[in-house]
Amino acid sequence: MLFPSRPRSLLTALALCASSAVTTTARADDASDLEAVLEEHVVTAASQTAERKQTAPATTSVITAEDIQRYGIRRLNEALNFLSLGVFTTNPWHGVDIGARGVLTTADYGDHFLLLVDGHTVNEPYGGVASFDQGLGVPIELIDHIEVVLGPGAVLYGNNAMLGVINVVTKRAKDYRGVHLVADSELFSWGKVGVGVGTEISFFGRPVELTAHVEYQRQEGPSHTWAPQTYGADSITGEPKRYGPGPGTGVWGGTATRSRWQNVPGAHLRVVSGNLDVAVHASAFERSAAYLDGVVFYAGDFDSPVDKELERWASVDAKYRFPVSSIVDLRTRVYADGYQYRSFNRSHAAEDCFDGQTNGCDKTLRATSKWAGTELRGTFDWLKNGHFVSMLGTDARYERITARLHANGLEGVGADATEGKVDVSYLRLGTYTQHTATPWRWLALNAGARVDVAEGFPAATSPRASAAIMPWRGATTKAIYSQAFRAPSSYERFMADTYVLQNQALAAERAYSVEGSFEQELGTHRVLFGVFRNLWTNLVELDPLSTREVEDARAAGVDLADGALQYRNSGRIESVGYNAAVSGVVAQRFRYGLNVTGAYARQFDATGAGQPVTVTPSIFGNARASYDLGGSLPTLAIAAQFGGRRPADRAFDSGFTPPPYAPASLELRGAVSGPMPLVPGLSYRVTASYAFQDVGPYVVGPVQSGDFAQAPTLNPVDRFRAGLGLQYVWAP
Repeated sequence: MLFPSRPRSLLTALALCASSAVTTTARADDASDLEAVLEEHVVTAASQTAERKQTAPATTSVITAEDIQRYGIRRLNEALNFLSLGVFTTNPWHGVDIGARGVLTTADYGDHFLLLVDGHTVNEPYGGVASFDQGLGVPIELIDHIEVVLGPGAVLYGNNAMLGVINVVTKRAKDYRGVHLVADSELFSWGKVGVGVGTEISFFGRPVELTAHVEYQRQEGPSHTWAPQTYGADSITGEPKRYGPGPGTGVWGGTATRSRWQNVPGAHLRVVSGNLDVAVHASAFERSAAYLDGVVFYAGDFDSPVDKELERWASVDAKYRFPVSSIVDLRTRVYADGYQYRSFNRSHAAEDCFDGQTNGCDKTLRATSKWAGTELRGTFDWLKNGHFVSMLGTDARYERITARLHANGLEGVGADATEGKVDVSYLRLGTYTQHTATPWRWLALNAGARVDVAEGFPAATSPRASAAIMPWRGATTKAIYSQAFRAPSSYERFMADTYVLQNQALAAERAYSVEGSFEQELGTHRVLFGVFRNLWTNLVELDPLSTREVEDARAAGVDLADGALQYRNSGRIESVGYNAAVSGVVAQRFRYGLNVTGAYARQFDATGAGQPVTVTPSIFGNARASYDLGGSLPTLAIAAQFGGRRPADRAFDSGFTPPPYAPASLELRGAVSGPMPLVPGLSYRVTASYAFQDVGPYVVGPVQSGDFAQAPTLNPVDRFRAGLGLQYVWAP
């Protein structure tokens, strides 16, 4: 409260009279200061403690629930593309690829970015998989805000935080009060229904917050016509290759009407009572394989409705805080997770199958990972005022991973076969410490390190240090150094078939980052500019084997096809660039923002030869503006995401001449949202988006190299989408 509601004395009355005599400019400054306070963003992912994002030991951006609503965001990857700083995602239809600062590793299923939900790690140990789209399974209506932390973040979290950390924070009951009914759609292809509740109850005399939401998403289509690609003869039968039942034609393509669909059920529950915070999550992400590619489904029939991937997630996380004294604060956490992956691929071609399966086969990859652990963290506020704080923590977890690749011949032709068996378990232990100091109001220091050890791997150390200087009001200058690692996944170390030779000797990838930034706040307006230099070493890549290596493997009893591959620590990436952002709010009605990242990134192979990093543009960003008409009138919003021209995923390893490039990209999105007139509790949002480019950066179909003397086909883009969403809230 800025002023008392009723003067208590003559002195107070005189003070109020004096206040009324200040100039209009001063009142405007006060209003601006108040708006600035309301627009302050607090992050927890950078240091595992609440802090202003301006002084956090990383470059961060925050996406709020209000942003998600006003710009018509339906999926996590859309929020990152249209609203975040420094992060870029692209969708090849089988799992979103995510990168930052000019670096993106294709088909890695998100295992170079650490994804958290309320601080709980989502990345699983089989393949490091995390879903940065609707597959996350957390209802978008339940998200309070999204914290995007750029740069290596292993100092507190360990594995996978190579490119950054994204923390999805869900709403507490007070912010999700009532019963929520949701229906949302994108016309002619996608729809969603859901129900949620946020309430406070009394349990044995103790207040308990309960927040829950259950939803189901379904997509069918749209259909697509693929230009014919001539593959030629099957290397086993010598006849034209078959891309379905019936005689082979050796040609892939045509109109696909059955091979693009998704099912995504999800449920999330959060219970908070005093110092106890428990979250339970369950979801599934089942999607089709709409086309052949160079990594996930490199063989199979055309327009097959049975080719698919399925991921199932389940987790429970319980946190408890023990405030021991004014100096010591202890927090403990126990968690358990389960993950299942299934891929099903049918091919009627003999060369796509194991020996003897000359009439085709069904290939099924089944993988399961389970892990459980406990974390204990102590925070020590030595001066009792937050000016010198130490943190010490340890995280121990047990992992069990199993997988196998099975193929059975079609129509009883050829014996069943199983390859690529995986059955391993690990005990991992991470110990970390962090120290923050604010000796003067204009200086904030942060330094920490983490050591991770696991059975069969050398210890990995991840340090970080930062300094933030506030030379004048609203200004912050930061310098940051950080490191991170990514242990090779069990899939990379153990999975093998006739096309991939196993390599258990893989080492961990390493990331190194130096960055500096300057940010100026002017009331509710903010301007940021930062520079960075990053280095990634020991990158795990799928490299072709030489003829001699294939022959040696065959001599050792390994069944390998010609042109087989192997995962190796053969890559290195160097990147230098900048981040720039400007945002602001005028009178709490008009909001605007612009984020731009430019990076010069080069990827080097084992020979030292360098080339641009594929799929990621060297310049990308987003822009947005919205205006709240107020009252029962709607909020109008427009946003854009853009990216420069970029090399396709097979640009430099396939022999195409010239190398295929995807064009520059621009997508515009408009949204109108607000309360429904005459229906209390009902709100709506109408959206439309249009992409100006018609293809993306992925080579599709069986023509995956220049050996076919045909131009490559790039993946199509959904150019126009329109949607309507309704939400009814009953809050008695």
